[in-house]
Amino acid sequence: MIRILLFFIGLSLASISFAHVMMSEWTPYIHEKYGFAMLAPVHMQMDETDIGDGWVELTANLKGIEFIALVKMDSQATQAEIETYGERLTAISTDVWLLVDEGETEGWTWFRVVSASMDNNAIIGVYGVGPKGSYFVLAKTTDEDFRVHLAAYQHWSESIRIE
Repeated sequence: MIRILLFFIGLSLASISFAHVMMSEWTPYIHEKYGFAMLAPVHMQMDETDIGDGWVELTANLKGIEFIALVKMDSQATQAEIETYGERLTAISTDVWLLVDEGETEGWTWFRVVSASMDNNAIIGVYGVGPKGSYFVLAKTTDEDFRVHLAAYQHWSESIRIE
């Protein structure tokens, strides 16, 4: 019984330790070309792909966590338009997106913070528009990783800024 208890305590400490290390090894990532910033792993580089209709997809992958920024410069996309692209990008229906927060702040004309889970994939991200364009910046991971490191993912989503 004591061994089992110690095993679970060890797992809990490992999870806390991972989340702490995960965030402590991160630094502000500023993408000047597209006017957004977020916390990111040190030395992270995002690959850029033109996906058509003025939208650009920026992606990076770190140990199974996918960071994605969907950007359309010089455009004030509608909520529905951003959600359509976001749904295609994440393969998670907007029907299961949960609204975490929304408002107008930090450079955003309007923004929404959402999280979602479907088919063992989980996302958390911020989308909306600002003076320079339209954005959806998100992290995609497994359901388990998201549950275990929820506080770290929430902290990350709060770090997303636009200029």
